[in-house]
Amino acid sequence: MGSVWKEAPMIKQCPFKDDRCDIWLDYDILCDELSLCNELLHSNWIEIVGLYDRIDALERYILFIGGEVPIDY
Repeated sequence: MGSVWKEAPMIKQCPFKDDRCDIWLDYDILCDELSLCNELLHSNWIEIVGLYDRIDALERYILFIGGEVPIDY
């Protein structure tokens, strides 16, 4: 038995006479929110990668001057 959502496609035309379709509006808002989340995640990931690069450089410098790097937990 399949899911109802997989069997029923989204209605593209609004069934209401006043051209107000809450399902389509929710879908449109969700698409905008997902786009914003993607932008935030991408910029956060770029910042995280940059921080990891700095950590790696600092650890190499510590080892170069004869220091010890603590174990990563």
